[in-house]
Amino acid sequence: MWSESASSQFGKGGERAYLLLDVVLAVTIFAIAVTGILVAINRITETSKFYARDMQLQYGMDAMLVEARHRPLEQMAFERHDSHLEVVYRSELEALNEVNSEGEALDGLYRLKVSAVFTRGGEDEGDSAEVIVYRPEEEGK
Repeated sequence: MWSESASSQFGKGGERAYLLLDVVLAVTIFAIAVTGILVAINRITETSKFYARDMQLQYGMDAMLVEARHRPLEQMAFERHDSHLEVVYRSELEALNEVNSEGEALDGLYRLKVSAVFTRGGEDEGDSAEVIVYRPEEEGK
């Protein structure tokens, strides 16, 4: 029924069809791999931005702590707005009423707390850091 030339042509055409299928599969696998890599790179970029902002917030709080510690006691509590990061930094001072192991009062100890309030994802969030400051009463006051 089929001549030999027709069956040999059919065989060649079938091989071409398999070659085309191989190319389509290879391109599909390549596209899926590239898409996966791009998604991973995007997540890495977002995470990197998050940690960079978090690091800037930490630097801002550290700067507030250093500045507040160098101020007189009555000026240690203050507020500052960072328009670049859209963060409000606040420092608060609280006197500590601590006693030593012998029951004597430890005067001149204060808790200096710096807080950062910012908006992330439409919600207010915050972070804080605190240190203990020793400022003994000056003689002659």
